[in-house]
Amino acid sequence: MQNEFVAFMISLDRYVFVGYLLLLIIALLVNKKISSVTTAFFTLCCWQALSVSVSQFLYEQASHDGILYKFFWYGAWTVSNLFFIWMIYQFHLMQKLRATSIAIAVSMLILSNTAIQVLDFIDRATANSGLMANIYQLFIPASNIAIIPVVIYLWCFEYRKNINIAAAGA
Repeated sequence: MQNEFVAFMISLDRYVFVGYLLLLIIALLVNKKISSVTTAFFTLCCWQALSVSVSQFLYEQASHDGILYKFFWYGAWTVSNLFFIWMIYQFHLMQKLRATSIAIAVSMLILSNTAIQVLDFIDRATANSGLMANIYQLFIPASNIAIIPVVIYLWCFEYRKNINIAAAGA
C-alpha cells in the first residue's frame, strides 16, 4: 500500500512543472511586470525544470556502490537548491522588490527540501536506519505538490490586501 502511494505521489510530482508554469503565466498576465510573485514563480519553474532534467543522470550516479556516489546525489541537490534560494534573494535585491509571503513560502519549500535531503544523507552515511528514507520519499513530492495551493492562497490574500489598501487610500 505504501509503495503504491509513493509511486502515485512521484507520478503526480512529474506534472508539477505544468502547475508552476501556469502560475507563472497567470502572474505575468496579471502583474504585467517583474514582481516578487513573478520572481518566485519563475524560480519554481527553473527549479522544477532542473530537477526533471538532471534527475535521471543523478540517479544513475547514485545507484553505484560507495558513499561518494550518494554524496554526489545529495550534494548536487543541496547546491542546486541553495542556488535557487540565492536566485530569489538576488532577483529581489537587484529589482529592489519587497519579498512577499509567496517568495518566502517558495524559499521555505526549497530550504525544507534541502534539509530533508541533508538529513537523509546523514542517516544513510551513519546509521543507515532507513527512517529518513520514507520521509524523504514522501515529503519531497508532497511538498512540491502542496506548494501550488499554498501560493495560490497567499497570492489571493495579497491581492485582496492590496485592493483594500488602494480602496482605503482613494
